[in-house]
Amino acid sequence: MPSLRGLLRAFDLAAHVAGPLALIVSNDTVAPLYLEQLKVRLPSCRLLEVVLADGESHKTLDAVSRILDALAEGGAGRDTTVTARRAC
Repeated sequence: MPSLRGLLRAFDLAAHVAGPLALIVSNDTVAPLYLEQLKVRLPSCRLLEVVLADGESHKTLDAVSRILDALAEGGAGRDTTVTARRAC
């Protein structure tokens, strides 16, 4: 079974991003491992990122609010791509 790093290298993420803006949502455990690799895969996009605390107890309306605030402040539109990264 390929590693997540190997899958990231093989997957053409940019082909699935239609607009000029993308938001990457991750947590403080996974982001240090994979966030930079994702950013490199989207060279033509303006990127926003939201890094949330890890754990079920942090999956709250406050976390959703942080994501929505980032989209609003970043000028997100209907063509903005949102992707979330978690450990496998």
